[in-house]
Amino acid sequence: MALCACLLLFANACTWLDVDPDDSGDPVSDARPAILNADDDFSAWPSGFFTIENPRVVGGELHMTVGYSGCDRTDFDFIVSSAWLESFPVQADTHLSFEQSACAAAFSHAIAFDLTPVREAYVASYQTTSGAIYLRLRDSQGMQSVLYTF
Repeated sequence: MALCACLLLFANACTWLDVDPDDSGDPVSDARPAILNADDDFSAWPSGFFTIENPRVVGGELHMTVGYSGCDRTDFDFIVSSAWLESFPVQADTHLSFEQSACAAAFSHAIAFDLTPVREAYVASYQTTSGAIYLRLRDSQGMQSVLYTF
């Protein structure tokens, strides 16, 4: 169930919250699969200004809260470069792609991405059944990394 809390102070601000039907407060997972990109050139993927808060891996999914502005709630794609940055553990550049519209409303909501395609690409590249990858997440404020182990 999606709830919207709107504040009408100085600007029209709306926060979308995905709430678990059992009222546990945990985000509902409608995880979209991560999309692999052969290199770290993300210029073909649209994006805009956004912030990432509280990124974490939960059971093979990347969960985070995204803040952005626009006219309406939008869908995001999580693009991961399969041109691994060789280190220990391996690192992968990522890109959060979405169509940003020019409106003053501010949104924040929980999203999740299925990391199975990332794991499968790693397994094929390194011929192993387990591993670890630092996912390098960039937003409008800089970069942070999240460790994905499997």
